[in-house]
Amino acid sequence: MSSILKMNKIDLIALNIFGDFLPSEIETLMESSFNPSSPFVRNLFKDKKLNHKLENYFKKFDVKLLNKELKRIEKSDIEILTFWDEEYPPLLREIPSPPIVLYCRGKIETLVNNPMIAVVGTRKPTAYGKRIAKDLTTELVKEGFIIVSGVAAGIDTIAHSTAVENLGKTIGVLGCGINVVYPSYNSRIYDSIVKSGCLISEYPLDTAPLKYNFPRRNRIIAGLSLGTLVIEASEKSGSLITARLALEYNRNVFAVPGNINSVMSLGTNKLIKFGAKLTMCVEDIKEEFPYLNFNKKEVKRDHEGELSKDEQVLIEKIKEGKNEFDVLLSSTNWSFSKLSELLTQLEIKGFIFKEGGRFIAGI
Repeated sequence: MSSILKMNKIDLIALNIFGDFLPSEIETLMESSFNPSSPFVRNLFKDKKLNHKLENYFKKFDVKLLNKELKRIEKSDIEILTFWDEEYPPLLREIPSPPIVLYCRGKIETLVNNPMIAVVGTRKPTAYGKRIAKDLTTELVKEGFIIVSGVAAGIDTIAHSTAVENLGKTIGVLGCGINVVYPSYNSRIYDSIVKSGCLISEYPLDTAPLKYNFPRRNRIIAGLSLGTLVIEASEKSGSLITARLALEYNRNVFAVPGNINSVMSLGTNKLIKFGAKLTMCVEDIKEEFPYLNFNKKEVKRDHEGELSKDEQVLIEKIKEGKNEFDVLLSSTNWSFSKLSELLTQLEIKGFIFKEGGRFIAGI
């Protein structure tokens, strides 16, 4: 453990920004005279792969960029967790390539000693998928699970929103810098996750949501969780990557069955065909964790506190039967864009869904 004592967060932030090292490789470096913040002396090791990673690190290292990152972290509400910190999620430590650094916003205590379930799925769920995501997430929260997801559009957003709505805790894992809101309309979801749980990313500030970041993000989602629940997924859905990784990590995989003619159920139905547990209710998940002490709590929802006045007005009008877009437009006297945005937000949050051209209130 003496090598670990030499590590400081500045060194580890530098190694994270400019390198791609495993914890074991960093410990090897620290046992030598290597200084991550001043990489001017090249230490050659027997491990050729490690030498190659060091060469890449030397090429990328930029002290000005590092100092800029450190100053921005210092002035923000971001906390840095490293692989060697006590607060680092224990299950995440067990995966083959755990992140050495996590940028965190929110309650970092959420990451330790809490049963977590990943809830993932398509970015374009059907009305069925939205309803199931909301129902199952609600029950999981009542049973004491923390909901982990990727803060993407669709099932991810419904899972996070439903957890918050039911006074539960949720962890959002980003495929971009923790200061980058993606999708751009999800700023309120970000804020609610920070208040109720924790938002995390392994990427430096300002990292764009590039396509190849998301499979790496998915390993963290799977790694944090006791199991992964896939609600709806096409054959090429990114959520199937999370499910595959969960299997590789010897974690449970749960899948909700769907219509065999629905494109959005092809992925989940295939997961079930190849061994994922068919999941129709929360009991199907609970029975896989007999060692957990489930204390079911009834949660009273205060919808008025989590909806804007306009959103409350809109839900009431839909409940009154004014559930078509043109009818809502004339009865509210709002602009086309305002109504569209409000309906989209309510649909993303899972408060309403669309069926046959009509909006239906889910609460």
